[in-house]
Amino acid sequence: MDPETFVLSTFRNLLVPDKEYITPLPPELQKWYCYMQTTGHIILCVLKDDYVEERDLRNHLIPIPVKSALRHYKVKRGHIVVDLDYSPERGLIVYDGDIEF
Repeated sequence: MDPETFVLSTFRNLLVPDKEYITPLPPELQKWYCYMQTTGHIILCVLKDDYVEERDLRNHLIPIPVKSALRHYKVKRGHIVVDLDYSPERGLIVYDGDIEF
């Protein structure tokens, strides 16, 4: 799966075109970077607990604030896997300061 094609085809109605992050991102993160109207600057990632080697991960990609991804990521099979907590009641647990618009 080509990350840029996936991002454009899946989220085209939410994307803000030609938006770039404040500082250059590592190349492996840049592929999964986008700016969405609803979430701001994000990296599409897979939560560590959802990562399974043989699984098609397209349905497990979630928007993670760039700052959170930068602190918690590893690359596996070309995907960005983050070690972050998720609560069914509260959603993804990140620092408020990590959300950037």
